[in-house]
Amino acid sequence: MTWFSSPLRADARCTPRRFALTRAQVRGVRRRGGRAIGGRSAAVIVVTIIVVVLFALGVMASTASADQMTVFSCHDPAGNAVGDYGWGQERFVNGLGGVLEDTCAGSGAGALVAYIGGQTSGYANLERVQWTFSAPPWATITHYALRLPESYTYPSHGAGEGQAFVNASDESDPDYDYRALGAGSLGAASVERTPPDEVRSVTVNASCDGFLGPCPGDTFISRIEVSQATFVLSDSTLPSVKSVGGSLLSGGPAAGVVEARFVALDSGPGIYSAHLVVDGVPQPAVALDNNDGLCQNLGQTSNGTRSFASPEPCAKNVEGAVTLDTSRFTNGAHHVQLFVEDAAGNQVSAFDGTVMFENTLPSPIGPGNPPGLGAPNGSGASEGASLRLAAGASVTRTYARRSLTLRGHLVGAQGQPIEGATLDVLQQPVDGGQGVVIAHALTGTGGSFSAKVPSGPPRIVEVAYRAFTEDPAYAAHAQISEYVDAGARLNVSPLSTSPTGTIVLSGRVLGAIPAHGVLAELLVHYRGRWEPFRTPRTDSSGRFRVVYQFEGAIGSFPFRVKVPGEQAGFAFATGYSASVSVSTQ
Repeated sequence: MTWFSSPLRADARCTPRRFALTRAQVRGVRRRGGRAIGGRSAAVIVVTIIVVVLFALGVMASTASADQMTVFSCHDPAGNAVGDYGWGQERFVNGLGGVLEDTCAGSGAGALVAYIGGQTSGYANLERVQWTFSAPPWATITHYALRLPESYTYPSHGAGEGQAFVNASDESDPDYDYRALGAGSLGAASVERTPPDEVRSVTVNASCDGFLGPCPGDTFISRIEVSQATFVLSDSTLPSVKSVGGSLLSGGPAAGVVEARFVALDSGPGIYSAHLVVDGVPQPAVALDNNDGLCQNLGQTSNGTRSFASPEPCAKNVEGAVTLDTSRFTNGAHHVQLFVEDAAGNQVSAFDGTVMFENTLPSPIGPGNPPGLGAPNGSGASEGASLRLAAGASVTRTYARRSLTLRGHLVGAQGQPIEGATLDVLQQPVDGGQGVVIAHALTGTGGSFSAKVPSGPPRIVEVAYRAFTEDPAYAAHAQISEYVDAGARLNVSPLSTSPTGTIVLSGRVLGAIPAHGVLAELLVHYRGRWEPFRTPRTDSSGRFRVVYQFEGAIGSFPFRVKVPGEQAGFAFATGYSASVSVSTQ
């Protein structure tokens, strides 16, 4: 590629702004009987601007329900790449001028892209390419929201023009959620809708509106991008259990740590978890088969639903088990229930009956020490316990993979494993402060445990153990310092321009942003290394926008964002966005 002294103009302007909604140029032309009413000059123009609120981190208008789940596509609301599960491609183009791209793999950057253009022969009316998200046979879409970082439609002068739209299966021309018709570049927009009727699919389309003539050849006609999509699916199916067993449900008295085993099936989104209820008190739920990571709750919803990267995230047939430390309960008869739940929250009772608990009362713990307060916490509970983590003293993680799993062992004063003990997982700021319980873990065979730590900022994470359930202090604890690199997303529009063309670089720094914003350094890969060229300050939500113009450069130019660490009020370490390339020719 050829480089000039600089790919960018020295007088390029920097203009911070808030997230833009669809501009007023979005238009819709209502048709009757295959003809435009009154011709192009007198056509009845129906303004179809959808006024949408910028939805933040999975906020939905629908009401939570036990038969619903949320699916994130391309990226989750925090900017983590989650793939394109549930989307299908469709091409209706007479030639090679239609393109469907999936660039979602980068965290915070990329999109599902549909565009047509460049075909020498041009395009006839409704030649198109499109992405369609389809609900599984057992589901309907009750709510959806899409972020559109960019759309472009060719402005016609007496012939066909470009068209880009988003619509659901219950909508038709011209009643689209979003429609750009011959309006040029419209920039970022959002779509959010709760359909009044049953919806099975949502389509994102780039096409030629050639009703008054074909769209021209050898030029860019239409483009639309979806960087993040959220779908709420309704599931009316119920899981089933075909067998139960294990030492808890064997029919005889139960002592120590026992288990309930089962085989569960589901024709909907798959089996997610199981939990016991003892004397009306729910015990911690156990996530079952994670299905290669797909059956993992991504969080980030406020409607009470679990969220996943796939519309069918979990295994349909699961052999599972849950454990119970009966020594934490009094001896005698107890009402025990076992429930199995699918990904959408539908649950079925697998067992409901009476079980006898018979445990030998523990001796005082430790030489000369009386028992603590409450019930013993685990089989072989000990005030002299030792808790060991498999990880080192610190760990550094990227923003996209800042959730953490800590593994270790809990043993007593004599080295004996403590099984069935409940551990607290706490976090506190790296620079000090009060620890807060954010999760729990349960020790299993050999005293081993696996503690899933929710995503968070840089912090100190501690796993702690109380020998007795009501003890005011912990008998053992271990901690690790977690450092997290800053996360950032970068969008560049357009991705192709002339050697003197203008581009807009916009994006967002992720995580908790101070009121005064943070600095985000923009870099371009120039002469074999990354060179900074602008350092805008974000607004309080982490957003920035910069306008630049090339100065005769020809080639392909990668851009990315660097977020310097240790800024005032910003706890994250230095991090980078994925790179976005712009070509000039």
